[in-house]
Amino acid sequence: MRILIAPDSFGGTLSAAEVAVAMADGWGRAAPHDELRLLALSDGGPGFCGAIGAAAGVSSSVITVVDPRNRAVPAILVVIGDVAYVESAQACGLGLVAAASRDPFSQHSAGVGEAILAAISAGARRIFVGIGGTGTIDAGAGFLAALGATARGGAGGDGEHDATHLLRQGPRAFADIASVDIAPARRMLTGVEIVAAVDVDVPLTGPNGAARGFGRQKFSDPASVEDHTLVTLDQALDAFALKVQADSHTDDHRQDAGAGAGGGLGWALSVLGAEVVSGAHLVAQAVGLEQAIAEADLVVTGEGKVDWQSLRGKVVDAVAGAGQSQGRPVLVIAGSVDIGHRELAARGISEARALTDLPGGRDAAFKEPAIAVADAAERMARQWSR
Repeated sequence: MRILIAPDSFGGTLSAAEVAVAMADGWGRAAPHDELRLLALSDGGPGFCGAIGAAAGVSSSVITVVDPRNRAVPAILVVIGDVAYVESAQACGLGLVAAASRDPFSQHSAGVGEAILAAISAGARRIFVGIGGTGTIDAGAGFLAALGATARGGAGGDGEHDATHLLRQGPRAFADIASVDIAPARRMLTGVEIVAAVDVDVPLTGPNGAARGFGRQKFSDPASVEDHTLVTLDQALDAFALKVQADSHTDDHRQDAGAGAGGGLGWALSVLGAEVVSGAHLVAQAVGLEQAIAEADLVVTGEGKVDWQSLRGKVVDAVAGAGQSQGRPVLVIAGSVDIGHRELAARGISEARALTDLPGGRDAAFKEPAIAVADAAERMARQWSR
């Protein structure tokens, strides 16, 4: 059989390329005569630049940006002619902040703006921004500040003092901001086309938005985060967005699909005039996923957690849709699976296996994730390979 192995990364444990290798190792143990093709994917989150660079056959350069806590960190920049690719996860990714220190109320996205400035300095006139896997929920306030946006306010938000620094302090500081001027950021992007490649199609605010929809996972202790905390964060984002839109006379983008991606980076890019597209579909097109599926008998994909977000624009959904359209079975290996078989089948997924269901459970999966992925792939091969 011809098997296409095309996974996303597994959170902070394995890159997409490492997952693909582990899947191939396990499948090969059970079905050594199958022909395996490995294709690392991304939804705009971790691995975005790597997948694009590998597909284009170009090397990346390393730049330095600030992380959500103002520490200098390296980030990858891929430049192909006058087109550049940057990855938000490398500038404000969840993995950049130690679990015990995570607090989206005080973390910012300025590093993403710095990456865009580096791309412009490198001669880029079209910039794709991969958005996903971030540890911030600041509606892109830090990002806007890095591009030149300014704010007025101060203690109590009286509007009498320069408060630009507050844009880099997270949503906790939003109450002290009276007004925001994004005109300098717009001027910085004059003559530059920006495309936001988002990992999910959720809005900025509301039950499925950046804060209430998936904000809990960005705190130091997700299990202890109460609903009212997320509602407070959601309200802070909403008030900030309304302020920016009123001050800059822009359209209301809060409920746009993808506005909530990256903790609101999708919204910030939208108010600057960016086009918003699916990161998973962008990468799929760049690497030739549909053709690869057409040449395969069966497809194996996966990601760290398959849940409601997975069906809102992530890699598993993109692969399943492409497989379904071409009549190819699609199998999924994930750290955990929180969606029922009937719903998965409706999306074109023939089977989904969770590493947490293997012997040793969650502890074994986190301790040796590559071994767990290989074991799951071996079990699948015994069932599916002819």
